[in-house]
Amino acid sequence: MSQENIGQETTPSENMDSVAQEAGNVTPSKMFTEEEVKKMIDDRLKNKEMEHRRKTEAVMKRVEELEKKEKEGTATHEERAELSAGKGAQAQAQNQGVHPDAIPYIVEEEMSKKKYAQSVLDASEKDPQLKNALNDRDSKRLVNDDQHFFLKDLPNAAAVLKSLLTNKKENNLMQAKFQEMIYKKEPSIMVQYVNDLSEKLEKSSSSPRASSYSPDANLSDFGDSSQDFDLKKYIQGHR
Repeated sequence: MSQENIGQETTPSENMDSVAQEAGNVTPSKMFTEEEVKKMIDDRLKNKEMEHRRKTEAVMKRVEELEKKEKEGTATHEERAELSAGKGAQAQAQNQGVHPDAIPYIVEEEMSKKKYAQSVLDASEKDPQLKNALNDRDSKRLVNDDQHFFLKDLPNAAAVLKSLLTNKKENNLMQAKFQEMIYKKEPSIMVQYVNDLSEKLEKSSSSPRASSYSPDANLSDFGDSSQDFDLKKYIQGHR
């Protein structure tokens, strides 16, 4: 003990404050009260409850809309397939004992994947280059299933997919963003990237599109990848 500390006694509480400060913890004067902690927890739970309610209402509204169209005989083939995917996912989740709160998310996910896959298939029938890219063994490997997940909710998903399959530079950028997302564990990195690409393609389009899709410029620079994607298998797996 140093000379200046001789005769200077510290209380237990002072020792605790010193240890907390040295450990980098919040000092007692800045700690939350029990009431404040409880309020933060309650607020977080309320936000989660509101988010779940919005998701549930949105999914049920979409299902009801499709059921009405099916009953009236006005539903398209794509809409019937989307409804079938949703109902199938709901039945499977219930049979597996999935918690009811999680079912709307599962239903929405399957309906979204079905809608995406069908939109890509429809677009490929109007665009030979996209169709060739999807059927080409080398080019279709450029986007894997995990990466397709981030495209499915885009308004011009087929155009974005075509750009990634036919533009090597764009695909390389996407792969870099995907790896960065994995490393940092931040999905927002990929979400931001695909949204930016979607917006860029929308702005570069010079003609209106009935189904949020029109062929891009003729780009055919394919790269190499060990990734694979089978559109027909993807669609069949989500019927």
